[in-house]
Amino acid sequence: MTPTRLKWWLAALVTAASALIVATSFNPIPHSGGDNAGYVALAHGLLTGSGYSDAFDPQGLPHTKYPPVFPGLLALMMAAGARTWVALKLSAAVPTVLAVLFTVLWAQRRLRPNLKQTSIAAGSPAQSFRRASPTSPVRPVSPSCWRS
Repeated sequence: MTPTRLKWWLAALVTAASALIVATSFNPIPHSGGDNAGYVALAHGLLTGSGYSDAFDPQGLPHTKYPPVFPGLLALMMAAGARTWVALKLSAAVPTVLAVLFTVLWAQRRLRPNLKQTSIAAGSPAQSFRRASPTSPVRPVSPSCWRS
């Protein structure tokens, strides 16, 4: 197998493994201690034209706690028709898997074709996603464990 072909097979394998990790740890229920409602309210404000302000603030002051990137992504998904928690939570799951793909491609360039180091570096975002699940015993992989 040529090095280029091996590179793409490894990227596909690690990305598929991360998608499996994310899929098995995906919980469609809103997190009870999370900021779900705040993010969705900010997205709703962006979508309805009330700006980046808290929907429950009677003065309509600009919001200052969260940066607007994630609420903006949620607003785009809501504009595209997302109405359920599952659809909205996919806005975190899909970028996690894409982060794994980009990380493995970056690691292959920086670390050369070292299977162990590349796999560990690329799997870190998916492990972090899995760690967010309250029932998961998996901890994120520390970059210090793959330094040579």
